[in-house]
This record gives sequence, structure tokens and C-alpha cells, in this order.
Amino acid sequence: MAEYKPHRRARGWRASALLAASALGLSAPAFAANVDLTSALSLPSAGQTMTPYEFTVTYGNSQPGVSSPATNAGISIKLPANLMNVSVVSSVATGAPGAVCPAAPGGFSGVPTGTTTAATAPITATIASLPQSAFCTVTLRATPVMGGSYSTTSTITAGP
Repeated sequence: MAEYKPHRRARGWRASALLAASALGLSAPAFAANVDLTSALSLPSAGQTMTPYEFTVTYGNSQPGVSSPATNAGISIKLPANLMNVSVVSSVATGAPGAVCPAAPGGFSGVPTGTTTAATAPITATIASLPQSAFCTVTLRATPVMGGSYSTTSTITAGP
């Protein structure tokens, strides 16, 4: 696996990070309002056509001095075209206690059943509670059907 790379954080209503790779290591931040929500993506350092691999998206709340958690944060993972056998393997809470991550695989919507295309809808879920210094790490598995570069977008949006 490529090394997990934490990123700078900022406040804003919604932001997404475009991640580019040729099945190589990736990571990028995403932000939401009145909390410091981040996402980082990690992929294997090398991928082979028709060889399954796992990758992770880690969502966190790093807002200092805020005692209330982010609640009902919406997450979205837009996959690139030319992936098949996509599945959500796990969703695990780490860090500070109190994170309520979506259950895998049932807590996720839009997991493609065939080969992804540019028009494939994103995988979505809701993180019910994400306290300061807590994380939800989502692990996905996919098989690339052809070589080349891939890009994906991961977003997290503060809930109402």
C-alpha cells in the first residue's frame, strides 16, 4: 500500500479533491462547514490489469477545540471508468471514541454491479457521528479491466 499522507485542512461549505493516478498512491483533502472534515485516499503503488486491489478512503474530523461531533456527514466516492467487481470491504472507526461509521457493505449506496463507466454514479453513505480526532476508514476492492491512468473524487459534506 502507498503511504497514508495527511493533508492540510481548511474550512468551507463543500470541497472535493480530484485525485489522479495510474493505479498508484493517491491522497487528497475534502472539507465541510464549522468542522474540519478531511478525506484521504490510499491506493497500491502498482496495479495490474485484471488483478484485484484494495484501496482506502479515510474520513476524519480534526477541528481543534470543538466538543460536538460532525453529524450526518455525507460521503461520496466517484470511481473512474474501467473497474469491475467493486465492493465495500469494511468501514472501521478509529481514533477518538464515538465515531459512527456506515456499516459495510449495507450502509453504502451506488456500489456498481458491473464495469464502471464515466457515467457511473458515485458510491455514497452517511457518517452518523464523527467527533474531533475520530476517523472512519472505508476499504474498497476493485479490479481494473485495462491499464492506464485513473482519477477519482472523494467528498465529505457536513450534515444538517
